[in-house]
Amino acid sequence: MGENKKDTQTDIPRPLDILDIADEDIYDAMKHITGYLDITPGDFKEVYTLAFRRAVERLTHDVKGKDVMIREVITVEKMTP
Repeated sequence: MGENKKDTQTDIPRPLDILDIADEDIYDAMKHITGYLDITPGDFKEVYTLAFRRAVERLTHDVKGKDVMIREVITVEKMTP
């Protein structure tokens, strides 16, 4: 896979670099599809990369904090069961 590129602001490897799909993965997956598949491994990898990039954008930008958090503040103390 090579060296992972890092996000310059957070110094964390970018998801697309970590989750690269190998040609061997594509060939293996294609073997398990019954019937005729009219796509080259290179074309599949291009579609996969574009779809994955869009999914990452959607998951990181479209989900807002207000969608996954509640307003009520819940606290616990050492003796809370």
